[in-house]
Amino acid sequence: MTESAKAGVRCPDCQSEFEFSVAESGGIQACPNCSSLVTLAAEVIVGADGLDRFNDPFREEFIDKKLTAGLLGMFLLGAYGSHKFYLGLNRGALLMASVSVVGIIGGMFFIWPLLLVFVMATISFVEGFIYLAKSDESFYEDYRVREQQWF
Repeated sequence: MTESAKAGVRCPDCQSEFEFSVAESGGIQACPNCSSLVTLAAEVIVGADGLDRFNDPFREEFIDKKLTAGLLGMFLLGAYGSHKFYLGLNRGALLMASVSVVGIIGGMFFIWPLLLVFVMATISFVEGFIYLAKSDESFYEDYRVREQQWF
């Protein structure tokens, strides 16, 4: 690790995780959530999914997808899950695409199935707005680390 590298530590009181510069290692810092003092030991925090939250080589690349995913969800084929496919959230994307396709096919025979497409378009618009409103860290944590499928 270089001096500018980041490391992570978990607060023993509230179990929240935060990062710090390796150059600060060995010092003491107040936890940003509960304000208890935490010794900064350069450890790597790896989630249950095996993803290293602080040294993920695709972290910045994933965060850079936020704007595109938000715009896809709000304006371009969001009802078909395009924004979810773009982020790699395939289960939610397949569900949205399936419901929309069923709505389109059903809409050829009856009017009411088109409501399914409208519902999926509304959900994708809201999700696109949420993507754009989230901070980069929150976006990364929710959609890369926890792979949150909805909202």
